[in-house]
Amino acid sequence: MLAIYCRISKKKEEGKDVSILTQKEEGMRFAKSLGLKFKFFVDEGLSGTLDEVLDRPAFAELFEAIKRNEVTSVYSIDQSRIERNTRIWNIFVYIMTENNCKYYPNGKFFDLNNPENKLISTIISANNEFFAALTGYKVKLAINNNAKVGKTHGMTAFGYEKDDNGFFKINEEQAEIVKKIYKLSLMGNGSYTIAKILNSDAVPTKFNGFKGEIKRKDNFSGNITFFKKENVKWRGNVVYDMIVNPIYKGLRRWKDMDVKVPPIIDEDLWEKVNKNLQTNKKKVGKKEEYHYLLNSLIFCSDCGSELRGKKRLKGKDSAYKCKGKSTNAECTNRGINIAKIETFIIHHLFITKELEKHLTSLPSNSGSNNILKENIIKHLANLKKVENKIIKLRKLLIDEDLEHDEDLKNEYVTAKKNKENIQKILK
Repeated sequence: MLAIYCRISKKKEEGKDVSILTQKEEGMRFAKSLGLKFKFFVDEGLSGTLDEVLDRPAFAELFEAIKRNEVTSVYSIDQSRIERNTRIWNIFVYIMTENNCKYYPNGKFFDLNNPENKLISTIISANNEFFAALTGYKVKLAINNNAKVGKTHGMTAFGYEKDDNGFFKINEEQAEIVKKIYKLSLMGNGSYTIAKILNSDAVPTKFNGFKGEIKRKDNFSGNITFFKKENVKWRGNVVYDMIVNPIYKGLRRWKDMDVKVPPIIDEDLWEKVNKNLQTNKKKVGKKEEYHYLLNSLIFCSDCGSELRGKKRLKGKDSAYKCKGKSTNAECTNRGINIAKIETFIIHHLFITKELEKHLTSLPSNSGSNNILKENIIKHLANLKKVENKIIKLRKLLIDEDLEHDEDLKNEYVTAKKNKENIQKILK
């Protein structure tokens, strides 16, 4: 079978790069000319500079198909679709030659065992890598120079949009919401209170105009929850970040300098609101913490949602309450008193050991369980590696010098896709 490998880094203007559709059509034409069965392997929106095979799911799948001898020939419209990274090219050549798989760049057989061809392809690979690095350098330079003169790239802060020349322009409708946030803050409302007010007034967030999903990770369980962007609500931390952001008084922080942009809030008002915000924080004092023993471990028998500890240290309201009650009016669970349930667990699990004895006495199928356990441990280890990678990439993307780096963005997207795949397996 012939594998038709297609890749494009991102959506580009017509004529700037070979589209996935064109790559597929050329591949099908070649397959039909040889009378070969074919299968598409497509990585869309992924850079060829990525340093790991697994960062490109279809590419990794292609390697596995070659190893299983399901694929005996590989077509790509040119070598740059395979890689823009010499390390990846060397791996590709090794896999192909070890499994006697034939390579057809642009429909012409290229013998990877031929020493001269190896030299030529290595030079092409080095040139691909150089081109990608040079392009990245030019893009970063252009972003830096544009930022200095007040132009913007990517998503703008709430209250702003990009004009036809790329400069910051005030979005008048959103600007009124920004002014309302500052007014409410000056009146003594906290960030989370302001968020509740905006949500109760059905004030749209910036995400409400976008399609797609965002993910949030639960700090207790580590579970990932998906939200449609069009349904995203205001959150206290978002409101707080807006209040302390100097862009609203006309100063955009870029690296080590302040770039002037059109102000939405008068500078005196911005200073007054932020001074008031810091004063309120000092009055709050140190936040008391309670470490909930059973968060992410117990679930509602009525609707199946997680029970989450809610404890008012200066009041009597202390219980594990159903998370579904806020969104599911039909849930009848009244919650479980924290002191009672935690005391019960501690007593029977750690003191009398009765609960532990009961759990360990339950019958189990050791053979299948051991295999399942090994697979789970393996996937959890892989999940941990991917999560660590996502954290590192997120920190890099927060850096203003790197926030527009397309390679980092693509690597971040790939890591998140890998994480989703592992989580689906674990479910």
